[in-house]
Amino acid sequence: MTTMKITSRLLDHAGDALTAMLRFEQPADAVLSRIFRDHRDLGHRERGFVADLTYGVLRRRWAGKALRRASDAAPPVAGGPGAP
Repeated sequence: MTTMKITSRLLDHAGDALTAMLRFEQPADAVLSRIFRDHRDLGHRERGFVADLTYGVLRRRWAGKALRRASDAAPPVAGGPGAP
């Protein structure tokens, strides 16, 4: 098994993809397709890294929002903050 070196170039590509994704002007997969089309020098593993990283950040962002909404909607716990 060979390991892939994570470079600043890869992190820059992932950052560019995330910045574009978080504008919500296009679906996330369309953003990645465009990034990969514009940077054909990225290999299979590099593309996988960028995709895994960006989708992971999006998943955690949405999961965090869902947890906050659920927490805001839950009744106060006896003895906890906001409890009578």
